[in-house]
Amino acid sequence: MGRRCRILGHGRVSAVEIENLDTHTRRTIDCDTVVLPGDWIPDSELARTAYLEIDPNTRGPLVDTRQATSIPGVFAIGNLTHPVDTADVAALDGRAVAEHVLAELYGPTPAHESCPVKGLRWITPWILNPAAKLRRRRLLAWPRSHFNLPTITVTQDDHIFDRRRLPWPASPARALRIPSSILSGIRSDGGAITIDLE
Repeated sequence: MGRRCRILGHGRVSAVEIENLDTHTRRTIDCDTVVLPGDWIPDSELARTAYLEIDPNTRGPLVDTRQATSIPGVFAIGNLTHPVDTADVAALDGRAVAEHVLAELYGPTPAHESCPVKGLRWITPWILNPAAKLRRRRLLAWPRSHFNLPTITVTQDDHIFDRRRLPWPASPARALRIPSSILSGIRSDGGAITIDLE
């Protein structure tokens, strides 16, 4: 369902008028402040100047399941790699990636097959390595549209590996947590993984 909003007032906001684009019905809500969310773009200047591989859509560095970037030994976490989230969530990301950083410090990490992920407007990690532990047992994503109770479908090489309904809504401009268990059937030697919402 699409909506259009018009801000009312002279010199100061007094109300907003919301129109349902399907039914063309309108309603007015009195208010004195309007907050407009915008597309979040990570502050990734340092990542770009370090020549990390950057995703052209999100403008953040591409990371794999270990949160490793395209340059060995360089990791990226928190709001640099996913839609803006609270400080406590970013701190937990740091704790979750610590084991991968330590493994890198104590010796080169063996190479594993990796699969790129596509289908959603934004998802992290973008590259899945089935042999590596996914931090905090979930992926973070931003969908393109709103879904009250979305059904997630995971496809690889034209084969559906999992399909399940989430018990929480999915909305643009809001982080969607997808349980990593939905990826349990993917093959490391397969092609790209597509995650769709409906």
